[in-house]
Amino acid sequence: MSKYLFEASYTPDGVAGLKGASASSRAEAVNDMATANSRASGQRRGNMKWLTGVSVLVAVLALGPAVTASADGVYHTERLEFVGSDADFHGQVINIHPNGPVNGALERYQIAGAAPQASYDVWIQFCNSKAFADFMRTTGIATNRQGDGHARAKFTAAQLEPFSGATVSIRWVLKSGGAIAYATACTTVTID
Repeated sequence: MSKYLFEASYTPDGVAGLKGASASSRAEAVNDMATANSRASGQRRGNMKWLTGVSVLVAVLALGPAVTASADGVYHTERLEFVGSDADFHGQVINIHPNGPVNGALERYQIAGAAPQASYDVWIQFCNSKAFADFMRTTGIATNRQGDGHARAKFTAAQLEPFSGATVSIRWVLKSGGAIAYATACTTVTID
């Protein structure tokens, strides 16, 4: 019975490789060859990591501009308070212009402490030095038993296209039964 777990037999090329490895023993020669193979394998892994990194970078650079929406460089998000005669009332409109390919503008409306179980129409009005003029109704808000309500409106880039380059002074109003109940201050909006 052999004193080793298995007995190796080498081909003539294997014997020549062991002799040419300049190791003092067979174990050292095998270890030297394994270390050389490990280094080569690590180098291949390093090359693959580099290639994967470069591929990801190229994909991001190529696709990045096509799939991202840039924030509006002219008009930034604005929060305006609704004001009225009720001391307990507070509300706001948040006007957001992401200028994306889908969403040109987003508006969020929130009110608290208004008349309970009431309905309000949200209107955008043009402001000028003499009077206000209705421009468009954006949505409606229905309040709950506490007088709280919220709504939103969305304008696509295509809907804003006719106004591209315009700078206007506008305000938002909440109408109930055709009469203005609450309004924001006038603000200047540039549509690019």
